[in-house]
Amino acid sequence: MKNNFKKIYAPLAILGLSIIVSSFIISARYRIQPIPPLSNPIPTAPADRQAEWLQTATYHNKKYGYTVKYPASMSVVMDTPEKVYLADDAEFLLNRVFIGVEPTTHVSPDEWFVSSNEEVRRQQEARGDTHIASVLERRIKIDDYDAVVTYPRDEVESFPEEKLTVLIKNGMLFRIATAYIDHEKIWNSFRFEE
Repeated sequence: MKNNFKKIYAPLAILGLSIIVSSFIISARYRIQPIPPLSNPIPTAPADRQAEWLQTATYHNKKYGYTVKYPASMSVVMDTPEKVYLADDAEFLLNRVFIGVEPTTHVSPDEWFVSSNEEVRRQQEARGDTHIASVLERRIKIDDYDAVVTYPRDEVESFPEEKLTVLIKNGMLFRIATAYIDHEKIWNSFRFEE
């Protein structure tokens, strides 16, 4: 009886142990490590970009009652009541500002942030895509309204020069997307006309 036990169960035990060890080795090799939080604040614009703000222009949106200043080297590429796209003539794909306005049921920028990240995660998992998350960099005030500043990050790299700032006013969500520009100057110049 002991001999049959060894003949039958010993190979099964060895096979089971081999599967467990192989699984551990494979999972350790291909495991995606969590992205550590950033320890240092990210500079918003190098000093050499400060010169572009010596001459500014102002964009006025009459429908939603806001203004924003931007470097005069940029021009309005697209302008509808709900969307404006500003880009640098010389570096069209780099220095840019996009402001979009849409109705929302979210009551705070923080609620929007959590919901938005979850929705993006679900969509990417359904497609089998790499997860690109929005990282909450900080909370700020824009013209006395609470706002969140985010930037995209995936498993490999982050894109801190591409910011998405969101604020909510009277049931409307304002998205201020800035890239390769002094973000703070845009935020500080954004005003609602009361």
